[in-house]
Amino acid sequence: MVQKLLTVFISFSLLISSTVFAAKPTPSTQTTPRKQKLVLMPIIVSSEDMRLRGQMETALVEGLQEKYIVFSGDNVLQKQREAFAKESREAKGDCDQTKCMQNIAESFASELVAVAHVTKQDGGYFLSINIQNIFDEKVVYSKSLAYENQTAFQVINSLKFLTGAKETVATQSLPQDSQKQDVLPQKSATSEGIFFDKKTGLTWQDNEEAKTVQINWQGAKDYCENLTLGGRSDWHLPTKEELTSLSTLGFYGEYNDGWKAWYDANKGKQVNGLFNNPTLKNTSFAYWSSSLDVSDSASAWLVFFGSGHTHHFAKRGSANVRCVRR
Repeated sequence: MVQKLLTVFISFSLLISSTVFAAKPTPSTQTTPRKQKLVLMPIIVSSEDMRLRGQMETALVEGLQEKYIVFSGDNVLQKQREAFAKESREAKGDCDQTKCMQNIAESFASELVAVAHVTKQDGGYFLSINIQNIFDEKVVYSKSLAYENQTAFQVINSLKFLTGAKETVATQSLPQDSQKQDVLPQKSATSEGIFFDKKTGLTWQDNEEAKTVQINWQGAKDYCENLTLGGRSDWHLPTKEELTSLSTLGFYGEYNDGWKAWYDANKGKQVNGLFNNPTLKNTSFAYWSSSLDVSDSASAWLVFFGSGHTHHFAKRGSANVRCVRR
């Protein structure tokens, strides 16, 4: 009898234990929210800044990527042309803009569309961006900024902040000449192998290595981060926008079908075969930028001073490197 009671007691205890264990909540695992897809329509800029539209759009993409999977550039432009042509034929007239943008969004399996403007007026710039669900017309995000006495180059650096991205040193406006002059002398290439650009407030490496060192993209980043020159060690690999600001002879921008016509019309401006600041002493044809190709993580942007345009290039390849500091 005692043996039976003991057996029942043990069985009952095991049942209670298993029930409590099963009822105990398991800790929830935190998952990173999935990014929504977003289509960035070709940025609308003033006519005088058209040659910088590619750089401006890249800056916007870099900011938007913090929250979204972004579709932009030539792929969106092609879909835009196809959508407007299709809708115009079917409507036998002008395309309804909303309907066309819906078709573009559907092409990328997206509901969100971003439209951005950069307008130059009275010596200043007005920047704006609007992100909405193109199907229910609900505005997801909207922001505008106004800048006085800014160059187009400084505006490019501000566009990332327009998207709501966290502001970093790279996105802050460059200091005005009057602020930078207290720290750096106003001079061109010097015996120390540096060049100070009063237009942007940037200081550039301009020693012999700036035209002789050719390495891959990661090597270029490491090279700049470890460079000590002119008594300073706070150098970095420049962005695409920083590099193109060096040209005082004109610069086309991203390579496309229109580049050849531009090159033929402007090649007479070259100094020693380069679209570059002629006061630089040590210059080569193609330089690495720190800007990544948003459509291909294995590529980054090169700035071709020999032909006056920018183009993406495999990181494993070799190119020149010229470091910069702010």
